[in-house]
Amino acid sequence: MNAGAYGESMMNVVRGVHVVFPGGETRHLGREECGFGYRTSSFQTRPGAVFSVDLELFPGDRGELRKRARETLGKRRASFPITVPNAGSVFRRPEDGPPPGMLLEQCGMKGFAVGGARFSPVHANFIENTGNACSEDILALVRAAKRMVLERTGILLQEEIRVIGGET
Repeated sequence: MNAGAYGESMMNVVRGVHVVFPGGETRHLGREECGFGYRTSSFQTRPGAVFSVDLELFPGDRGELRKRARETLGKRRASFPITVPNAGSVFRRPEDGPPPGMLLEQCGMKGFAVGGARFSPVHANFIENTGNACSEDILALVRAAKRMVLERTGILLQEEIRVIGGET
Protein backbone atom coordinates (compact mmCIF):
# COMPACT_ATOMS: atom_id res chain seq x y z
CA MET A 1 0.00 0.00 0.00
CA ASN A 2 1.42 3.37 0.92
CA ALA A 3 1.63 3.49 4.70
CA GLY A 4 1.64 6.89 6.26
CA ALA A 5 0.89 9.04 9.27
CA TYR A 6 0.88 12.69 10.27
CA GLY A 7 1.00 13.99 6.69
CA GLU A 8 3.86 11.79 5.52
CA SER A 9 3.82 8.52 3.57
CA MET A 10 6.19 5.91 2.21
CA MET A 11 5.88 7.24 -1.33
CA ASN A 12 7.93 10.24 -0.16
CA VAL A 13 10.99 8.08 0.51
CA VAL A 14 10.69 4.97 -1.70
CA ARG A 15 13.18 5.04 -4.57
CA GLY A 16 12.28 1.56 -5.83
CA VAL A 17 11.15 -1.91 -4.82
CA HIS A 18 12.18 -5.48 -5.52
CA VAL A 19 9.25 -7.75 -6.34
CA VAL A 20 8.95 -11.51 -6.68
CA PHE A 21 6.20 -12.63 -9.04
CA PRO A 22 4.32 -15.93 -9.17
CA GLY A 23 6.69 -18.44 -10.74
CA GLY A 24 9.74 -16.92 -9.05
CA GLU A 25 10.68 -14.08 -11.44
CA THR A 26 12.09 -11.05 -9.62
CA ARG A 27 12.19 -7.46 -10.86
CA HIS A 28 13.22 -4.05 -9.63
CA LEU A 29 10.54 -1.39 -10.12
CA GLY A 30 11.16 2.33 -9.80
CA ARG A 31 9.00 4.66 -7.70
CA GLU A 32 6.97 5.68 -10.80
CA GLU A 33 5.99 2.05 -11.44
CA CYS A 34 4.58 1.62 -7.93
CA GLY A 35 1.37 3.57 -8.59
CA PHE A 36 1.38 5.32 -5.22
CA GLY A 37 -1.66 7.24 -4.00
CA TYR A 38 -3.38 7.84 -0.67
CA ARG A 39 -3.01 4.54 1.21
CA THR A 40 -2.70 2.69 -2.06
CA SER A 41 -0.22 1.37 -4.57
CA SER A 42 -0.29 -0.90 -7.59
CA PHE A 43 0.77 -3.80 -5.36
CA GLN A 44 -2.74 -4.10 -3.99
CA THR A 45 -4.00 -5.30 -7.36
CA ARG A 46 -1.00 -6.68 -9.24
CA PRO A 47 0.41 -10.15 -8.61
CA GLY A 48 3.64 -10.51 -6.71
CA ALA A 49 5.05 -9.51 -3.37
CA VAL A 50 7.53 -6.79 -2.43
CA PHE A 51 10.53 -8.35 -0.69
CA SER A 52 12.91 -5.40 -0.54
CA VAL A 53 12.64 -1.61 -0.70
CA ASP A 54 15.21 1.02 -1.67
CA LEU A 55 14.70 4.17 0.38
CA GLU A 56 15.91 7.67 -0.39
CA LEU A 57 16.39 9.41 2.93
CA PHE A 58 17.16 13.08 3.26
CA PRO A 59 19.70 14.73 5.57
CA GLY A 60 18.55 17.07 8.30
CA ASP A 61 19.57 18.60 11.57
CA ARG A 62 20.21 15.75 14.02
CA GLY A 63 18.64 17.56 16.97
CA GLU A 64 15.52 18.54 15.02
CA LEU A 65 15.13 15.01 13.63
CA ARG A 66 15.40 13.51 17.12
CA LYS A 67 12.86 16.01 18.44
CA ARG A 68 10.39 15.13 15.65
CA ALA A 69 10.94 11.41 16.26
CA ARG A 70 10.27 11.80 20.00
CA GLU A 71 7.11 13.82 19.32
CA THR A 72 5.82 11.30 16.77
CA LEU A 73 6.57 8.33 19.04
CA GLY A 74 4.83 10.12 21.91
CA LYS A 75 1.69 10.60 19.79
CA ARG A 76 1.75 6.96 18.71
CA ARG A 77 2.24 5.65 22.25
CA ALA A 78 -0.70 7.74 23.45
CA SER A 79 -3.02 6.86 20.56
CA PHE A 80 -2.20 3.35 19.37
CA PRO A 81 -1.92 -0.06 21.09
CA ILE A 82 1.79 -0.47 20.39
CA THR A 83 2.52 -2.62 23.46
CA VAL A 84 0.41 -5.59 22.33
CA PRO A 85 0.45 -7.72 19.16
CA ASN A 86 -1.88 -6.08 16.65
CA ALA A 87 -2.71 -5.98 12.96
CA GLY A 88 -2.09 -2.25 12.67
CA SER A 89 -4.63 0.05 11.12
CA VAL A 90 -7.35 -2.20 9.68
CA PHE A 91 -9.65 0.09 7.68
CA ARG A 92 -8.82 3.04 5.46
CA ARG A 93 -10.45 6.40 5.95
CA PRO A 94 -13.48 6.81 3.69
CA GLU A 95 -13.02 9.52 1.07
CA ASP A 96 -14.21 12.78 2.63
CA GLY A 97 -15.43 10.78 5.62
CA PRO A 98 -14.63 10.48 9.30
CA PRO A 99 -11.73 8.33 10.54
CA PRO A 100 -12.63 4.64 10.71
CA GLY A 101 -11.66 4.44 14.38
CA MET A 102 -14.30 7.06 15.15
CA LEU A 103 -16.95 5.18 13.13
CA LEU A 104 -16.09 1.89 14.85
CA GLU A 105 -16.20 3.50 18.28
CA GLN A 106 -19.57 5.17 17.55
CA CYS A 107 -20.91 1.74 16.53
CA GLY A 108 -19.79 0.10 19.79
CA MET A 109 -16.94 -1.92 18.27
CA LYS A 110 -14.17 -0.64 20.58
CA GLY A 111 -13.23 -3.65 22.72
CA PHE A 112 -15.54 -5.98 20.71
CA ALA A 113 -14.00 -9.45 20.39
CA VAL A 114 -14.31 -12.60 18.34
CA GLY A 115 -12.31 -15.49 19.74
CA GLY A 116 -8.82 -14.23 20.53
CA ALA A 117 -9.10 -11.07 18.41
CA ARG A 118 -10.58 -7.78 19.53
CA PHE A 119 -10.81 -4.18 18.47
CA SER A 120 -8.41 -2.35 20.72
CA PRO A 121 -9.78 -0.48 23.72
CA VAL A 122 -7.07 2.11 22.97
CA HIS A 123 -7.90 2.70 19.26
CA ALA A 124 -10.88 1.01 17.63
CA ASN A 125 -9.24 0.71 14.20
CA PHE A 126 -6.60 -1.71 15.51
CA ILE A 127 -7.24 -5.42 16.00
CA GLU A 128 -5.30 -6.91 18.89
CA ASN A 129 -4.34 -10.51 19.44
CA THR A 130 -5.32 -11.23 23.04
CA GLY A 131 -3.13 -14.32 23.04
CA ASN A 132 -4.76 -16.98 20.91
CA ALA A 133 -6.29 -15.26 17.88
CA CYS A 134 -6.40 -17.16 14.61
CA SER A 135 -6.91 -15.70 11.16
CA GLU A 136 -10.61 -16.68 11.15
CA ASP A 137 -11.14 -14.69 14.39
CA ILE A 138 -9.63 -11.62 12.75
CA LEU A 139 -11.58 -12.05 9.51
CA ALA A 140 -14.84 -12.58 11.42
CA LEU A 141 -14.14 -9.40 13.40
CA VAL A 142 -13.53 -7.46 10.18
CA ARG A 143 -16.78 -8.78 8.66
CA ALA A 144 -18.76 -7.91 11.81
CA ALA A 145 -17.35 -4.38 11.89
CA LYS A 146 -18.07 -3.74 8.22
CA ARG A 147 -21.64 -4.97 8.66
CA MET A 148 -22.23 -2.91 11.83
CA VAL A 149 -20.81 0.34 10.40
CA LEU A 150 -22.74 -0.09 7.15
CA GLU A 151 -26.02 -0.74 8.98
CA ARG A 152 -25.62 2.21 11.36
CA THR A 153 -23.95 4.82 9.14
CA GLY A 154 -24.43 3.75 5.52
CA ILE A 155 -20.62 3.78 5.08
CA LEU A 156 -18.94 0.65 3.73
CA LEU A 157 -15.48 0.43 5.27
CA GLN A 158 -12.62 -0.72 3.06
CA GLU A 159 -9.68 -2.63 4.50
CA GLU A 160 -6.16 -1.28 4.55
CA ILE A 161 -4.94 -4.75 5.40
CA ARG A 162 -4.49 -7.21 2.58
CA VAL A 163 -5.75 -10.74 3.05
CA ILE A 164 -3.70 -13.33 1.21
CA GLY A 165 -5.33 -16.69 0.54
CA GLY A 166 -8.77 -15.74 1.80
CA GLU A 167 -11.46 -13.10 1.77
CA THR A 168 -13.11 -10.90 4.36
